[in-house]
Amino acid sequence: MTQVRTVSCRASRRIARAVFAALALAVVPACRETDLEGAGILTRDIAALPGNDCPQPDPLDLPVRINEIVLQNVSAFPDEHGLFPPWLELVNTSDQPVDVGGAFLSDDILLSEKWQIPCIPEAEMAPGGFLVIFMDGDQEPDDLHASFLPPATGTLTFVLNTGSDVLEIEADLLGADVAFGRAPDGGDASGILQAPTPGAPNAPLSSDLVPKFVRGDANESGAVTAEDVDLLLEILASLAPLPACPDRLDANDDGAIDVGDAGFLALAIAGGGPAIPAPFPTAGIDPTPDSLPPCED
Repeated sequence: MTQVRTVSCRASRRIARAVFAALALAVVPACRETDLEGAGILTRDIAALPGNDCPQPDPLDLPVRINEIVLQNVSAFPDEHGLFPPWLELVNTSDQPVDVGGAFLSDDILLSEKWQIPCIPEAEMAPGGFLVIFMDGDQEPDDLHASFLPPATGTLTFVLNTGSDVLEIEADLLGADVAFGRAPDGGDASGILQAPTPGAPNAPLSSDLVPKFVRGDANESGAVTAEDVDLLLEILASLAPLPACPDRLDANDDGAIDVGDAGFLALAIAGGGPAIPAPFPTAGIDPTPDSLPPCED
């Protein structure tokens, strides 16, 4: 008579775990450390799978941050072809070299794998070093040109390595050659910078030195009314002094204070002209570089 040997449920689970572990290690022979938990395996520090010669860095262990962004690169920094596409700068916040090859980059948190940094020598960052990536929709796989072109308007959320770092910006506030970034480098404080500095330490935040104002608010009342038009005309006729922040009189944001600003402001107040440029209707810093005297506290 044939005897049937029974195996306890606990022993069956041990056998299943052992078989699963053996199969997993056979598929991923480069694992250097494994932990068995429950009926599965949690792996850490796993090398590239066969066929993947450019693996993604660990999102939880990448000491690199998105440091600076220029969306309207008019003349701030040309690429190797002499063109001026939007660009983004990364900073290595550690005291060790870091290779960011394989890391993903995106301007959309819901599509965080838009482009993967190629595994090329240029992707190796020195301790405390910087790396500039152009964003022009280039499809060449082996250069530092992202395959996406960020929008020039709206709220953009740039994502590095599917969550290693995130930086949100308001694109509408960034004019020609205006940089948004962190100050100090790799820190948590961010905003419009005093100047773009690709591949070098960031300039201070504009908000650290430049007082906020409302564009068109000539009398500094906090609102733009017909009284501001009257005062602007008096200033242009030298019947009233310039305010401490002359930039508030540049209603059309063309870098000059003239009768065109009075006409622009009058039409905007009447609802028959274009919208008043930022900063408006709330106080803010001027996102557009110009030659007007700096605002004073």
